[in-house]
Amino acid sequence: MFGFVCHQQDDKLLTIFGIKTMVCARCTGIYFGMFVGSIYILFFNVIKIKIKIFIFALLPILFDVIFIEINLYAYSKLIAFLTGFIFGVMLFLFLSTVINSFYLERGRNK
Repeated sequence: MFGFVCHQQDDKLLTIFGIKTMVCARCTGIYFGMFVGSIYILFFNVIKIKIKIFIFALLPILFDVIFIEINLYAYSKLIAFLTGFIFGVMLFLFLSTVINSFYLERGRNK
């Protein structure tokens, strides 16, 4: 079902209460991070995230993948989940910033 966004390798899936997730640990972290970001926006003021911060949030995933590929260390579901989580939160906050800016600009032009 999620094959077009996640490789879904069996050894990289999380098991929660005996049930395997449908996506890998990193993608689970991204989705959970986006969920947490959406909850944050419901209860607190909207944070404006700049593109630099968004790119900075992507770096842990990039470094993790590179370090695994060069065999610096083995794949860790926990690290994959945490790097995905950080990126997911920032992704949601960045997207909400972009959408809010678009509608604010659109409202000023009317």
